[in-house]
Amino acid sequence: MMQRNNNFNEYPKILKIEDDGTIIALDKHGKVNTDLNTHSVTDEQQYDIFGEVLYSPYSRIQKYQQSYAHDSHDPNHLKSEAHYNQRDRERELQLLEENKKTKRKNTWLGLSAIILLLIVGVFAVTAFFNSRDDGQQNQTEQAQTDNQNQNDAGQGENVNFEHQNSKIESQIQTIKDDISNGNDETESKLQSLQDKVDSLKQEADSSTTENLADKYQSAVNNLEQAKDQQENGNSDQMQEELDKVNNKLDDIKDKFSSFFDNNKQEDFENKES
Repeated sequence: MMQRNNNFNEYPKILKIEDDGTIIALDKHGKVNTDLNTHSVTDEQQYDIFGEVLYSPYSRIQKYQQSYAHDSHDPNHLKSEAHYNQRDRERELQLLEENKKTKRKNTWLGLSAIILLLIVGVFAVTAFFNSRDDGQQNQTEQAQTDNQNQNDAGQGENVNFEHQNSKIESQIQTIKDDISNGNDETESKLQSLQDKVDSLKQEADSSTTENLADKYQSAVNNLEQAKDQQENGNSDQMQEELDKVNNKLDDIKDKFSSFFDNNKQEDFENKES
């Protein structure tokens, strides 16, 4: 930046040249002028404003010497001095400097505000997406937990039904053998078997399990008929009822195996999904 002695009583002359090329000078009337720029100034513009060429990139020192040799006793010069004294010029130059500082300050404040808004915006967007992802994850985990609980409950019921089925099947086989061998102490065993079948009926939660419970009830009825025939000495009718029991046990085993194998496959597929 070019800078000269600010003697405001001598004009026209260049006071200083800013880094951006702005020429701050006193025009031919002694007023501060900032309209010209070293990158675009022409001789014609300088003649209009200064009355002569003050700035030339090729002979700047010569031009300044000519500007300083201007006759300060010119009548027009003295006349304008009365209306525009040195204090006014100094004040105008000071205002120019203050305006430049204010503009720089406002520019930095504006940039700072924009950066702050961008930072706040980024945090807000990040928080929003994190909150949404957490909510979706919680919903997914809750759904998986609910499904697992339902599967566990279903498996618990199936395991209990399977356990009851095994006990009833074993007890039927024992009573059948007792009747076939002529054992008369089967009454209490038949009552115990009937209680277990009644309990199994209450635990049945589908048409298939209800059908299995009904077949057990039919087998119990056949055992009672076989016992009556055994007590009456009708061995052929007794054996006929015991054969019915055998057929129903075989049927029950097939249906039971098919039913629980399907349930286990469904549970496995649910876990895989």
